[in-house]
Amino acid sequence: MKKSILVLCACALVFAACKEEVPVVPAEITLAQKTEYQVPLAGTEDLVIPFTSSKSWTASLKTPVDWVTISPKSGDAGECEITVLVSATKDYESREAVIVIKSEDQTAEVTLVQGQVDNCTLLTKDGAEFDNEGGEATITVKTNIDWFVIVPEEDQNWIHLVQTKAYADESIKVKVDPYLEIRGERSSVLYVVCGDESARYTVKQTGPVFELVNTSAVLDENGGPVKIDINTNAKMDWTFTIPEDAQSWIHLGEKAEKSVTVNVDSFMELDGERDAVLKVTVNEEELEFTVSQTGPSSLLWFVHPTEALEGFDPSIKSSLANIGENLIVSNGSKVYVLNALTGEVVNKIDLPEGMYVERLISDDAGNLLASVDAASGDLVIYKVDINNLTAEPFITYNTANLWVDTAGNIRVSGDITKNAEIVATASMGFFLVWHVVDGVPSTWYYGNTPYYSWNLQDCCTAPAGPSIDDGLYFIAYGADSNYNLYYLNTFVPDSEENAWALAFETGAAGNEDFNSIDVAEYKGTQYVGFVASSHFTYSDSEIYVLDATNKNSMELVMDIPFEDFITRDDSWANIHWTGAGPYSDIILVPTESALVVGYIENNVNVLGVSRWL
Repeated sequence: MKKSILVLCACALVFAACKEEVPVVPAEITLAQKTEYQVPLAGTEDLVIPFTSSKSWTASLKTPVDWVTISPKSGDAGECEITVLVSATKDYESREAVIVIKSEDQTAEVTLVQGQVDNCTLLTKDGAEFDNEGGEATITVKTNIDWFVIVPEEDQNWIHLVQTKAYADESIKVKVDPYLEIRGERSSVLYVVCGDESARYTVKQTGPVFELVNTSAVLDENGGPVKIDINTNAKMDWTFTIPEDAQSWIHLGEKAEKSVTVNVDSFMELDGERDAVLKVTVNEEELEFTVSQTGPSSLLWFVHPTEALEGFDPSIKSSLANIGENLIVSNGSKVYVLNALTGEVVNKIDLPEGMYVERLISDDAGNLLASVDAASGDLVIYKVDINNLTAEPFITYNTANLWVDTAGNIRVSGDITKNAEIVATASMGFFLVWHVVDGVPSTWYYGNTPYYSWNLQDCCTAPAGPSIDDGLYFIAYGADSNYNLYYLNTFVPDSEENAWALAFETGAAGNEDFNSIDVAEYKGTQYVGFVASSHFTYSDSEIYVLDATNKNSMELVMDIPFEDFITRDDSWANIHWTGAGPYSDIILVPTESALVVGYIENNVNVLGVSRWL
């Protein structure tokens, strides 16, 4: 037992002696190569970092980043290494990551440096648009290198850079000058240059809008103000011009920044037309504005009597008379009363049975006379009261007195209740005259016409005034191819030696009949009107109004072709043709403002009223 204790003690001493001999190894980490690594921009998957560690170790990122991965992250003592995976970079700035290798209280740090990516990205849109006022635009880029903008040399006179180069700043301002070319357009392509890369930046600019809101105005005879409005988005200097030949009737009024007013005079030329081109000038460009003006229309109205007048028969002679403001149209046993200025039918009168009219005429006082042309019998001229439908014989004449076939187509001038002249045309180249004195007709007188016609519907004789001393007018479809208007200055009663003088050449060539004349004084001038009516279906009809101041050479002042009212293809154009000698009439009525001209022509089916101012 004692021996065993001794053995144990000896062993204990031996063990104690051995423990004191084991050395203490401190923790130590030694990097085998370097403490900093430059990592390519594209990253890496096999960056190996060797080191030695006297003891076990761990590896981690000093500050966590998502672009570095370490493997393995721990190990035992000895010759060691870790593999680092670094992602590719797209950053415009360089970046760093620090790997910390730690063993107990010892550490070693390895820095990873990955450089910046050189790039330039245009953040603004690829251009800018400017109006005529110009302005500024900002070109913004994202870059980490120097960059600049290039303006083409030919555009540097209107495009300017506030600064031409930048780095820390991410924008450059572009200044565009005002642009005054009307409706102009200009553009330029700028280049944004970053390193070896460039981007296009397009600058577009439009000139000012400067245009007329309307380019024309049409005025009637009254004239008046015309405002010319200008649509513009710029304040511009402009001028306005009225042509010299229009300055007598167009006058400059008020001028404002965007408008100008002109005043147009009245224009009383019948059926007249005039126009002028006014000009607005800006930047040497001319904008035109046309002013057109029409004078009063000579035509007041017209109708086709077969349509407008109930029961109208174009195969019956028609005639015209006037009472006040009313136009009286006779057609056999029917009388129509129309408003002379509008054509509105006021009344239709059916004459009593047995009463028939071929000529219904009015004197200067509005008294009515009616007759039926006499063929080898009595020509009776009646005084008519249209309101009471009564007719009183006023003159009776037998054709045998002059041994002529027919007489009629009566005309009157003056007031039959006082003093007047009544004229009828007879066949064989004669006419008849009755002087009315104090309301009483004289016996009849005859005289010769300048040439003779075939029958009454081809010719007409009319007094030139209320006294026989005023003379007479005559026109006809002459048997000797004479179709002109003649004037007789001095009447020699009951003679075939009356000396007629040519007053107006019609230029007719045998296609027109002349069976109506009327005479009126308007504003101190005597006017004579007559109708050249159709003699054939294809011939023209026309109305003539003459200034009779010079009886030897009358002046045509109004010419109204019936062709203005009809189209020969229309169903009514020729349908009522009645053979040679259609029925027509004319009446001249002076008013305060116009000479009213009424007319009817059965063959072309036209009834109308015009005016001469």
